[in-house]
Amino acid sequence: MSLTNTEIANNMIALLEKAKKHENLDDYPNPKQLFSKIAKMAIGGKDDKSKLVIKLNKEPTPYQLFVKEKMPEIMITYPDIPNNERMKKISIMWKSFKTTQTKQSKKTKQPKNNSEQVEETN
Repeated sequence: MSLTNTEIANNMIALLEKAKKHENLDDYPNPKQLFSKIAKMAIGGKDDKSKLVIKLNKEPTPYQLFVKEKMPEIMITYPDIPNNERMKKISIMWKSFKTTQTKQSKKTKQPKNNSEQVEETN
């Protein structure tokens, strides 16, 4: 059973009203994508009783940023290997990077000093 244009329009209006009340609507990074999602829901027969989920994009993880930074280097260094082998090489690099980061952070941690233990010299 397909919906009539009037039913689709009513569903669209109901979903837009619901989206207007959503607290994260203004933070949504891609309005065209959001509108497309609402249009698909309206055509699919979902209305204001349907759950409208507005997901915000998460910040990339440190690993994702590392891969984004290192992939061009690996592609230049190893142009003939397949992508899964490149990812293996990046994962090995990540492990060594991560261990050096944790070692450095342990070295930079200073022991807690109580202010009472500090002696003033004249």
